[in-house]
Amino acid sequence: MKNTSLFAIFWMMLVSLPIYSQVDDSQRLISCISKGDMSALSKYFDPEVEISILGKGDILSAKQAESALSDFFSGKLVSSCKISHQGNNGKVSFCIITLTMSNREQYRVYVLNKKVGEQPKIQQFRIDYVD
Repeated sequence: MKNTSLFAIFWMMLVSLPIYSQVDDSQRLISCISKGDMSALSKYFDPEVEISILGKGDILSAKQAESALSDFFSGKLVSSCKISHQGNNGKVSFCIITLTMSNREQYRVYVLNKKVGEQPKIQQFRIDYVD
């Protein structure tokens, strides 16, 4: 009985590791976006990132993606940044965020991460108006 209980506890901890990892990644993402800190966010970019901002998109280098997102956030003050939905299959994860600015404009932010080695790297970053 004791071995079964220990095995069950170990199994639950092992299965929940990807969830805890995703929560940490999501919290870092939320923190960077809330502060408009694209320099910190760019540390998680893949060398090439698919960026789409309000319907205009391209595949950019990490530095170009940082610049494009900095331009978008320039002069905007984030008042609320909340995760609406997220998912993870171990190697690929996504996060959908509802972003509200101080002027009450709302955006939906979609971020797709893929694990490269042990580190998740942002492959796609999309910003759309909330309908």
